[in-house]
Amino acid sequence: MPFDPYRRANPSVLDIAPYVPGKSLEEAIEESGRDDVIKLASNENPLGASPAAVEAISAALGGAHRYVESSARRVRGRFAAILGLTPDHLIAGNGSDALLLAAAMAFLDREDEVIVPEITFSMYEIVARTMGARVVRAAMDGMAIDIDAILSNVSAATKAVFLCNPNNPTGTLIDRRRFAELWDALPDDVLLIHDEAYADFADPALRPDTAALVRGGAANLLAVRTFSKSHGLAGVRFGFAYGDPRAIELMHRVRPPFDLSIVAQAAGLAAAGDEEFRRLTLQVNRDGKEQLAAGFDALGLTFTPTHTNFIMVRAGDRAPAVADALLRRGVVVRCWTRPAALASWLRITIGTAADNRLLLAALADALAG
Repeated sequence: MPFDPYRRANPSVLDIAPYVPGKSLEEAIEESGRDDVIKLASNENPLGASPAAVEAISAALGGAHRYVESSARRVRGRFAAILGLTPDHLIAGNGSDALLLAAAMAFLDREDEVIVPEITFSMYEIVARTMGARVVRAAMDGMAIDIDAILSNVSAATKAVFLCNPNNPTGTLIDRRRFAELWDALPDDVLLIHDEAYADFADPALRPDTAALVRGGAANLLAVRTFSKSHGLAGVRFGFAYGDPRAIELMHRVRPPFDLSIVAQAAGLAAAGDEEFRRLTLQVNRDGKEQLAAGFDALGLTFTPTHTNFIMVRAGDRAPAVADALLRRGVVVRCWTRPAALASWLRITIGTAADNRLLLAALADALAG
């Protein structure tokens, strides 16, 4: 009998719905027939990449023929110093997605349960199902994550909770007070995986201080960070996670060697020191948030107050048609057909002032049409 990939596949993989990324710029140009498209669909940094990182990438290419130091020792040392941790508290990887998968490989097994909010980043379900774990979805409080719903779903089989905070795609934040309530009520033997991809855009006084918890000895907390958004390294793939050294050591066991390239390590180290670029990114985001909020109000559109670099806007039953009309006008935004709760919403990345003006003008035309 010839080899049948589907018959011989890991049964857990057959149940996974593939990750669906936003439309790429190349696809948008091809579909719209325009070469002046602005992409506001994937929460990328509208200013580009950190200039210091770009310079470091260029310098690193001379060593492209050599294997990189596998444990990312310099990277771990640098960020450990920033966070007040030791290098043993940290693991670096090929973007946050790779670290989420490493955590799933290290801790999840068949018959385990993991809890994820009903509306959140789909990679949590993908990595959990890859390991054969059962995914339990916790109800939302509108567009906000409901910590009471999460806690009500905890059972003897619960191994982990995945929490994107601020949440993608809703943009809402579990603030420091509510996070403390969740943390205090969560059983000590349940791992909380706290995805902080958008944390830089949240008010430091409101967002949870997970590094302080790890410094204090929290054994069941894993915080995951990425430089894709605030530092403009989405195409480079640079991320790191921190937690109890024993948990980190287990993740190192399953992480592919050399997965953080020489280019990514150089870029991450340089970007970490480029405070001017980070400051400018956050200022452009704050200004853009106000600009878009005023524009959406003028158009009579409902939107969700955001703690990220994107805004969710309600377009109703016409959401897919509005997204198509925007594409024809040279603006790419994100829309969904599932889950059903998102079908009437558009997710729009906060761009530069010029990007935002074009978006609002195109949106007014699309809605009028």
